[in-house]
Amino acid sequence: MEDYDDSLRQWVPGDDVVAHNGDPLPEDLDFFADPPEEIGEVHTAWSTLTDGKAPWGVMLRLIFAAMLGGASFLALFLLFHFVFDWSPLVSGLGAVIGSAVVGVVTIIATGFRGACTYVGEAGIARLVFKGERTDVETELLFLFDEAAELRTSQTVNYTNGVYTGTNYNFVWSAANQKKVATLQGSYHSENGTPAAKDPYCFAQAAENAWSQQYLDHAQAELEKSGAISFALTGKDKVRVGPGFIELIQGGKKDRLDADDVQEVSLHDGQFTVKRVGAKSGFLGIGKSGIFTFNYSQMANARVFLLAIDMLVGLQVN
Repeated sequence: MEDYDDSLRQWVPGDDVVAHNGDPLPEDLDFFADPPEEIGEVHTAWSTLTDGKAPWGVMLRLIFAAMLGGASFLALFLLFHFVFDWSPLVSGLGAVIGSAVVGVVTIIATGFRGACTYVGEAGIARLVFKGERTDVETELLFLFDEAAELRTSQTVNYTNGVYTGTNYNFVWSAANQKKVATLQGSYHSENGTPAAKDPYCFAQAAENAWSQQYLDHAQAELEKSGAISFALTGKDKVRVGPGFIELIQGGKKDRLDADDVQEVSLHDGQFTVKRVGAKSGFLGIGKSGIFTFNYSQMANARVFLLAIDMLVGLQVN
């Protein structure tokens, strides 16, 4: 490998910058590109590149690929010929194709690459390079002013009762519902959030920064109309104002003052608002005073949680 030169590091985070999950930044992270000025003061950051990590030389990559390819050829030939009982010619052709694929994949996998992600007060960015660390591309640059709302969702997957991973989706949209930015993927951490290096932490930090910035808009809306609106689907929405919650669903409007609310809860991705004296009915028949809506369908749901607490004085259970 080539010697690492720490003078190549482009950006040094301040003491107030932390990892995307809130942990202190490891000292060996190599931020090979400056964060874009447009995103403002950086609050969280991460880099997949670390001090001492340098590219493999071309010859070393070729030798390694040839070794794996050769081993793959032998293993595949024996498998095809003695297990599948293919002829020597067909087994050889199959082994050649398979080993070639292994070689190409090895060359690609040993390529030098890195990614820096930044979350600032005004937006987020992801900068990457493939091959030369000086050949940096801005893969993502999203400024919060470009969007009007954020919807998030998480799906926990199980197969035969065994946890197999969690899918997540963070989608920012403009006022016309056009998507302007998306962070999605999956992670494997049944209990709690994944490690700081996981891209999910970048998405979560982006949501936190967006929500903080959106509070200014929410305050302006509150002063102008007396409540903050949170869109659901279609024309449905929830409005939160000083001492009340107003639910507009299916063309019907229900207003609940703080004293009228028995409970606000969030379970399995669904909000439930219960009026005092609510009835659940039998299998949903005869239900009254109970209002439900999905977390994933609500715009700016994290701000909704803050509004319920600050304006209505209720804690979401």
